[in-house]
Amino acid sequence: MKRLICALIAGLLGLMAQAADSTNHAAEPALSKLPGNGLAQHDFLYSGEWDTRKTNQTVFLIKGDLPGVTGVKIDFFDHEAKEMIDLYKELLRETARQKLLVNFRGVNKPTGEARTWPNELNREAIKGMEASRLADRATHDVTLPFTRLLAGHADYTPVHFGARRANTTWAHQFASAVILGAPLLTYAASPSNLLANPCCGMIKSIPAV
Repeated sequence: MKRLICALIAGLLGLMAQAADSTNHAAEPALSKLPGNGLAQHDFLYSGEWDTRKTNQTVFLIKGDLPGVTGVKIDFFDHEAKEMIDLYKELLRETARQKLLVNFRGVNKPTGEARTWPNELNREAIKGMEASRLADRATHDVTLPFTRLLAGHADYTPVHFGARRANTTWAHQFASAVILGAPLLTYAASPSNLLANPCCGMIKSIPAV
């Protein structure tokens, strides 16, 4: 199972998400030296590796194999057939039992699951900053609060100061972290670019969780 450790670092940019491949043991010493007041680990999984008949066993192995893990981020669900919708529910049920938070990527829009399973911290289901070829990002972004965000939380991964911001300004990018915010805010820009930008002080003021 391919895993990524997500270290939530308090103090660098509020709580800013950093990721390192846990299969790369050279990264482990670096993780132990990350700055901040607190460190939480989140396991990143690919949905294709899940078997609905073994969901509870798999989640149990996460907890046993990585002590201190507080959540999972699961990606690439790819379709909305009944078995996939059932898988969402099974994952939310089992992770709730194991006291794990969940961040879904590559999924359909929320339909109220978080009201039943409040351990669902976030889900994608949005054309966010990952869409690198979006030419008219300005119009797209200002439409989202009145369309997709009406359905619930969205993992847009906001804020980028490079070419990917397309026809938006730095002010627009900063504002997107607030307007397109989520229960867990993950920035698209690299930490070095965030720290070097004049908006850094304002970005630090935005809670990441």
